[in-house]
Amino acid sequence: MDSTMISGLVGCGGTLLGALLGACIGGYYNKMSAEKAIQAQMNILRQQEIIELQKEEEFVRLSAEAVFLDLSTAMLEGFNRLKGHEMMSIGATPLPLPINPQYAEAVAALRVILTPDESLAINRVYGLLHKIQRDIENSNYITSTFREVEFGYTALEVILFRESYPEIMKLDIDHITIDFLLDKLDVKYLVIRRLKEIATW
Repeated sequence: MDSTMISGLVGCGGTLLGALLGACIGGYYNKMSAEKAIQAQMNILRQQEIIELQKEEEFVRLSAEAVFLDLSTAMLEGFNRLKGHEMMSIGATPLPLPINPQYAEAVAALRVILTPDESLAINRVYGLLHKIQRDIENSNYITSTFREVEFGYTALEVILFRESYPEIMKLDIDHITIDFLLDKLDVKYLVIRRLKEIATW
């Protein structure tokens, strides 16, 4: 064999070996880069999932707070009305009953943590709140005796407090607080107490 041919084969072998070695090293670095990119994308996705979960939890908390505010306001206002508590300048005229206009969305958001019976109980109470609100709005503030409003509030309080209702009616209005009422709720409506707990997460 001629030395030129040997040097050609060695050169060709070196080139092939270099190319093969370069391809292996390049493939390794490409694989490492791809794995790092995939890992970075997975980290971003995990962070986005955490943010979405936090947003959902905050929406549930705010929904519980809104529903609790509606129900607790109605409970307190109901006993004010039924006990004949009069306010300066307006006398026995019932105050308008505020209801969150997005209450249905709030109740729907709470379904992820409430049982079907608890959701049903809340919807039942909102039905009474709408009746009371409608009766107040349809009343003549000058000539009305507000009997429909009193009937609505009586129905609300009797349903919510059952056996405790007569006891509560014997108390002075200044001793009726929301915490006291939450302790006296009928077992079917303990969900209102849960709403307060959820609202303070």
